[in-house]
Amino acid sequence: VSISNGLPLILRVFGSLFKTAETPEEWNKLLEDLRLRQDSKVHEKLRICYDSMNDNEKLIFLDIACLLVRKNVEDAIYMWEDHNVSPNLAIRSLQNRSLVRINKGKFEMHDQIRDMGREIVLRESLFLPRNRSRLWRERDIVDSLRNSQ
Repeated sequence: VSISNGLPLILRVFGSLFKTAETPEEWNKLLEDLRLRQDSKVHEKLRICYDSMNDNEKLIFLDIACLLVRKNVEDAIYMWEDHNVSPNLAIRSLQNRSLVRINKGKFEMHDQIRDMGREIVLRESLFLPRNRSRLWRERDIVDSLRNSQ
């Protein structure tokens, strides 16, 4: 509890993360990562959960964080499947880690988790939005379209 600074979001996410650890070595690695980041910001602590994802889970997590919060789950699944991405296991994994919820057929995500995902994408290219994997802010989209001509 001291590592999470008593923040319910971090407690929930870390509890879900520890549930996925299968060996004592994995538990110890997670604990060590948490201790190293004990004084860091919430996003850096949540990043541990992101870093433990496979590539498919990361792709889907970032899509949801940047573009799909409050959007229809079924539409997103069709989109991913059309691009040869298998979303169902990844979505279930994200739900099990308490990173994503589905309510009335729409994706939900805590604001801090969403912001952490968006920060990951922003860091892909701090000054050239067109070099990022995803764009969600209108000004970045417009600038990218203007500068691509």
